[in-house]
Amino acid sequence: MKIKHQFTDLHKDSKKRSKICLLCASLCMFTFTGGYAQTGKVSLNLNNASVKELFTAIEKQTPYRFSYRDVEVNGKTGISLSVKDEELKDLLTSELAKQNLSYKVSGNP
Repeated sequence: MKIKHQFTDLHKDSKKRSKICLLCASLCMFTFTGGYAQTGKVSLNLNNASVKELFTAIEKQTPYRFSYRDVEVNGKTGISLSVKDEELKDLLTSELAKQNLSYKVSGNP
């Protein structure tokens, strides 16, 4: 009788775990879908920022990560902007051009 009782408890735990896993998976899908829809636009307010600070601010709002050589961006400052829902590609093109820099997208966000 005791063995049957333990099996019943395990079966209940299994159902509970399945429901929790389904809920977690649903939340993750919602988060990734919502986040992916936001990757094309950013809102920033920077005053006399460096290129590194610009990259950090963008990384906080998007799944994108920047890879660069320090020697190329050190001393590149003076970025002052206030934008809301700005297209990321337009922002990067214009701001990096002012610093005599360009960018290339590789991989997926």
